[in-house]
Formats: sequence, C-alpha cells, structure tokens
Amino acid sequence: MRIPVILLPLLLCIHFSPTWGKEDPVYEAFKDPPKEMRPFVRWWWNGNRISSKETLRQLDLMEAAGIGGVEINSIKMEGYLEGFPGLEAYPALEWLGPEWTQVVLDTVDSVKAREMTADIIVGSGWPFGGRFLPLEEQSQRMRLVKVPLAGPEDFDEAVDKLYADTFLTGVNAYKNRDLVEPNALRVADIRLIGPGYGLSGFDPGIDLMPAQDDPERVKAAIPAGPHTLYIVFHEQGYTEVKQGAPGADGPVVDHYNAKAVSHYLEMMASRLEAATGQEMGDLFRASFVDSLELDHANWTQDYLEQFEARRGYSVEPYLPFVLDPERPVAQPAQAYQEVVRRVRYDYVKTLIELFEERFLATYVNWAESHGLKARIQGYGRETHPLHGSMLPHLPEGETWLWHDSDTNRGVWPHSTKVNKYVSSGAHLSGKRTVSFEAMTNAVPVFRATLNDFKRGMDLSILDGLNHPILHGWNYSPDDFPFPGWIRFGSFVSPLNPFWPEFPRFSDYVGRMGSLLRNSDYQAQVAVLSPRADEWAKHDMLYQPFPEVVEPWYQYRLSRALQKVGFGADYVSERILQKADMKAGALHYGDRSYSILVLQDVISLEPDTARCIQRFHEVGGLVVFVGRRPSRYPGWLHYEQKDAEVAKVMQEIRGAQVLDMVSPPKEQGVPIPGPRGKWLDDSVLIQ
Repeated sequence: MRIPVILLPLLLCIHFSPTWGKEDPVYEAFKDPPKEMRPFVRWWWNGNRISSKETLRQLDLMEAAGIGGVEINSIKMEGYLEGFPGLEAYPALEWLGPEWTQVVLDTVDSVKAREMTADIIVGSGWPFGGRFLPLEEQSQRMRLVKVPLAGPEDFDEAVDKLYADTFLTGVNAYKNRDLVEPNALRVADIRLIGPGYGLSGFDPGIDLMPAQDDPERVKAAIPAGPHTLYIVFHEQGYTEVKQGAPGADGPVVDHYNAKAVSHYLEMMASRLEAATGQEMGDLFRASFVDSLELDHANWTQDYLEQFEARRGYSVEPYLPFVLDPERPVAQPAQAYQEVVRRVRYDYVKTLIELFEERFLATYVNWAESHGLKARIQGYGRETHPLHGSMLPHLPEGETWLWHDSDTNRGVWPHSTKVNKYVSSGAHLSGKRTVSFEAMTNAVPVFRATLNDFKRGMDLSILDGLNHPILHGWNYSPDDFPFPGWIRFGSFVSPLNPFWPEFPRFSDYVGRMGSLLRNSDYQAQVAVLSPRADEWAKHDMLYQPFPEVVEPWYQYRLSRALQKVGFGADYVSERILQKADMKAGALHYGDRSYSILVLQDVISLEPDTARCIQRFHEVGGLVVFVGRRPSRYPGWLHYEQKDAEVAKVMQEIRGAQVLDMVSPPKEQGVPIPGPRGKWLDDSVLIQ
C-alpha cells in the first residue's frame, strides 16, 4: 500500500518497532488488520424501537463490510418519523426496561460471537440525565439578566416576565419549561448600577436583595438618570437531554455533584447487571460519555463554600460582573477590568477543578469498578481541553464534514480545534488509542463520499487521532421504505451507493490504526496556550468550536510545526509544574520536550514561571511568541504574585531563549463556513 503524501511528515514523528519484518506482529496486523483496528460505528437505536432479530441482521451487514465494533446509542426517534404510517409495528422499548435489556444482551452476545467490540453510551443522547432525577441532582446555572432603565421611576416587575425577557448575556433561558419544578428558579442577586459605573475602578453597585419583600416580583426605586439592573437567576433543571430516548429523557444531571453523578451511573450499572446476570465489563469494552454540552452549567449547591476554601475569599460581591464577560454598562477603567478579570479566572478555575474531581474522576472510578474502560469526549466549557483527555482510558475527539453552498465547495472535512489537545492528553498519559467521532455530519448527509471519509481520516491522523467511530449507523428495519430511519450522520448503510467499496476504507483505517496504535508519536516541542488569559477575559469557551480564538493561530501552530518535521504536543501549567526538568528537556512520564513555545501568554501562576526558568537553566529552548508573561491571573495577593512572575521572566535570559518572536499576521484567503474563517496553516511557516 502506498502511504499518502499528506501523511509523510507525520511518519517522521513516529517511532516504529525495530523488528519490522515478516514475523513482526505489527506488520502482520498491517497486512490483515484485526477487527479492533478497523472503524467502529455509532449505532443509533432510533427511539429504542428495536428487536433482537433486527440487530443481529444489521450486525451481519456490518461484519461483512469490515466494521470492527459498535457503540450502542439509544436516541430519540427523529421527529419526522413519529407520525409515519405503520410505525406502531415497531414498539418503543424503555431504556433500562426488561425488553430493552434483553435486546442489549442478545446483541452483545452476537457481537462477541463475531469477535467484534461493543461499547454503550451512558444514558441516552447528550448530556445524560432523566425525568427520574430529584431536583437537587439536576444541573444548575447562575444566569445574568440586565435591564436598562431611565429614572426616576419605581420599578416593579414579575420575576417570570424578567426571566423571559432577552436582556441577557448570550445564554438561553429554560430549554423545556414543562419539565421544570416550580421551585427550580429563584432570584439570587439584584444590583443597581448607576451612571459612570466602572470609570473609577470596581464598584459592586447597590445591593437591592435586602429590600425585596415578594419572591415573585423585583422592586427598585430608580434615581434620576440612566441605570441598569443586574439580576442573577439561580436555575436548576433548566436544560434537558438532547435527543433523549424514552426512559432517559428529561433534566440533565449536575456534573459538579459527585453524589448525583455516582447515583446515575450506579443506577444504570445495577439495573443492567441485575437483568443480565453479568458485570458490565463482561458485556462491553467501554462505556461512553458524549459531548459535554451542558448549556453553560456553572454552579452547584456548595459552590460558594468551595470557592472560598480554594481561592481564599468570597465570590459573592463580584458574581454579577463575572457573569458578564466584557459587556460593561459603560466603558470601564482598567482598574475595573483588573479586578473582574482576575476574579473571573478564579471563578472558572474553581469550576474546572470541581468538574474534574467530581465528574471525570467519579466516572473513571465507576467504570473501573465495573470492569469497563471509560471512553469520553472530555471537552466542552467545563473542563480543561488537555486534562479532560488525560484521566479517561479512551479519550475521544471529533471530526466533521461540512458543506457550504455559498462557495460551492462541496463537502469538506474539518478536524476540529480540540483534536490536538485530545491526542496530546493521550500522549502525556501514555495512551496509544485515540478515537474520534468520525465524519460528524448534520448538513451534507446524503452527499458525503468515501473520498470525504478518506480526507477526514487523514486530517484526523495528522492531529494524532487514530480510531474512527463513524457517525453513524442508523438502526432501521429492513422492511421500512427507503432511505429508512435516518437521524443524521454520513449515511453509513448498505443503501448507500458507496457501500460495495466500503471494505476498502475499512482496510485503510485498519492498516493505519495498526501502525499508529503500535507506535509512539515523537514530539520535540511543547506548546503552552494562553488558557488563563482566555478564562479571565471570556469565561469558559466551548470546545471544539470556541467562540473566540486568541491569538488567532492558537490551534494552528502545532500543525505548522508538524509540516516542517517537528512533532508537537500541547501542555498546561499543571504539566509544567509536575514535569522533571533535566538534561536540556522537559520530562513528563515517558514524554520529553527540548523546546517550549509560549503562544502570547501574558498570565502565569508563579510556580509555572519558576518551572519555565528551571527548564531554561537545564538547557531547554524557550520561545516566547508575542508577549512575554508578566502577571499572575488570579485575585488574592495579586500584586505580590505579579511581581514574582515578572521577576522570574526577567531572569530568563541568554542564548537559549528566542525572546519576543513576532507573531504571524493573519493572512491567506478566508474560506467561509458555518463555524467562521478557516485559514491555511502554511501562513505560519515563514
């Protein structure tokens, strides 16, 4: 097989077995890839209208096409099919009910008989939850509503009316109000902000909460002139499972609440194990957690106590302004921004710590206790894009197919921005298998070809991903009219005209997987992005499609380095603080890096600055692109810590530092698309 030219730079960064040859098991697997190296499919059990007879028929088709495994994924029936004549012939089975569980058991037995692999999604749709969750275990959010007013006036308005209005900060109201319990919404804070706010420094405004005498209304005496009411709503159960199947639809679980997460996971495991008589690890390779789309969840019951214990002060006076990133009533003075950005950093850091401790660790520990591997798309707003892929056994990224009718580009693949973080997390934690939701397709569903799959696969490989979970295979009865039950995805189906050639794609995936999953990616460069500055300025951004990218080349530099033969991994402040600096390199686990690149990083923890200094002192090459770090990102004792960071940075001098390298200018032909501009990485190579 000829190796595609696009993959040659990557192969320079990979260390293969020194025993390559006829008897080498890697070579043998390359010639005839085993099933675990071949593509898997996300198997949408549409509406749970399933039967064992039909799942076994579909498994025969998958096996014949070279598909190596399935992810059982219960999901809501697509709306256009709900009223289809004859649908009643396929009764919906309730998630975790006895009939559903029997189909699962029959299906898994058949998967094993074919020497294929079965994974199962936690819950249904994304993120997981259910109508059975008590209110205290449902997701929580603090949401800011701003009401501009012109005094003098006596303001008096119903809470429900204010909540429904659209004076807000880009965050939606309840997704499904009929699922919400009556006591799930309350006013948590009310501030009156007057003219000139922020011009002379931070001002918490006038606290109006003590003056409120009716929980159903907001009242305020507004003095003359322009003012703004800042109203913070505390919400529980405000969002629902996206595409939840019967029995697993309803409010989302509070991912910052370890007790709630554990209750949910144990409920699923205990009911499956009791019904099947087997441990979950005997049934499945892994459990799977899909996209962390928590709709701006940013609170939990003990958040105030946790913040104060971890950060050393109370967040309450600052909360309304932390929730309002870069949207002041008036143009603020630098002193105002200084305070609010520092507190916002502390606020986000606390959330991310709680998420990792209470959700990620709980999920991984639960999986291990039931003999499973924990597979997860460990990214979103709520977690560090690197750390979210280090703790799970099977980290996962995502690659999309898009279509832009305005430019007539046809179908084009996109390895999303988070993918390099996912693979870097896998490398740093010693994992070789890095899966990805492959060819995610919500637009050109019937237009994608195997050539598009091949291009998407190659782009993903270049970002360090090596095992596609195809999006997807729709459970659809054989006797249903063409094209069957289609939710979305790339129509992986025997009804697709490309189906006779699909085994060739499976062979390609299997062969590349056999090489890459038996090899170690070699990287000389560690890249640190300005994550602290991002949190301080913009709050938590959404991965894999961040609303803001600063600097503009943040997610492109590693790809550009790879094009000229330098392997690169992303690192974090935590990685630098835990690394061993010796013999001209940064060592973390089995990884070592001789070059550290900081991408326009302004803020650092003092301990991180000292680690960079030690790396420089042992002979490592430090490259500052753009600005040199000069400050601490948090609030408490910031003047002292700012001085520490600035002092250390000034001490890092010498021939082994490329100081203040000018950042590349954004250039090239912009390509419009549904997620913004996409630029050619080659503009970074000067």
